[in-house]
Amino acid sequence: MSAYAGIVTYHPEIARLKCNIEAIINQVEKLVIFDNCSDNIEELEQLMIQYPGAWLIKSEENVGIAAAFNNILRYGQAIGMEWVLLLDQDSICPEHMIDEYIPYTKEPKVAIISPLVIDRRRAARDMKIKSETQEINNCVSSGSFVNISICQGLGLFEEKLFIDVVDYEYCMRVRLNGYRVLRVNGLVLDQEFGNVAISKHARTYQKLADKTRIRLFHHLAYSPVYSPARVKLTIRNWVYCIRKYKRFSHTWKEICKLIKGCIIIIVRGKFQFKLAASILYGVKSGFSLEVNPVKIEQYHVKIDLM
Repeated sequence: MSAYAGIVTYHPEIARLKCNIEAIINQVEKLVIFDNCSDNIEELEQLMIQYPGAWLIKSEENVGIAAAFNNILRYGQAIGMEWVLLLDQDSICPEHMIDEYIPYTKEPKVAIISPLVIDRRRAARDMKIKSETQEINNCVSSGSFVNISICQGLGLFEEKLFIDVVDYEYCMRVRLNGYRVLRVNGLVLDQEFGNVAISKHARTYQKLADKTRIRLFHHLAYSPVYSPARVKLTIRNWVYCIRKYKRFSHTWKEICKLIKGCIIIIVRGKFQFKLAASILYGVKSGFSLEVNPVKIEQYHVKIDLM
């Protein structure tokens, strides 16, 4: 089985990216980096000199994460690869990650294999894993091992979404077509999702969480820092997905989940007025996007989007 890795960069922190590259480069046959028009492209080019076997693709504009993934996938198909490991620029892979993935590529109808992705600033300390592997609804793109031929057959990643919800939207198509998203719980990828502000009473809240097993105390130990621009884009993309998959999902259930998420953003974030305005603008933008048809081969069931 042939496999390679693709990393998408955008103004990367060079030291962190170097750790990322060195964690994965000896695990795969080929490494490709797609740069989305970074300001520090000269530093990135200097770094790449240290890795003559790696390939750098430079975009003249920021085309977004979905288009970057699609370019990486097309590159892999052109050189005859079967599976690709997709990575963010700040993801550090565990040792033997690819070796751990390979046995599961032989299982039927597996389109994506994912690690257990945890933001250790947010995850509860008592998180328990009950099985070695688990079939899941959705996974984040970073650390995911993607079957190239299946992805090509399903139409690649949705480029109009640009960045947020890109991975989840593809997982929806995977499941609608009868393919599987498999998580290997023994592989843990530490990934930071956005910025957080640590509460000055964080230790107290964490002790209460450890003693009572009440997760609310853990969440009180930090506050997410929401960017209004990013909130607008995220809400826009979720509204788009709800519209796109309304025939195949529990639509009212998904709308309720979205409303709940919006309330959490406003309650937990700062600058509530700006966040509320961003949410409303995101909803409006989500309805203005032209919906691409859902590509379904032979099989579909009712699915949960979120």
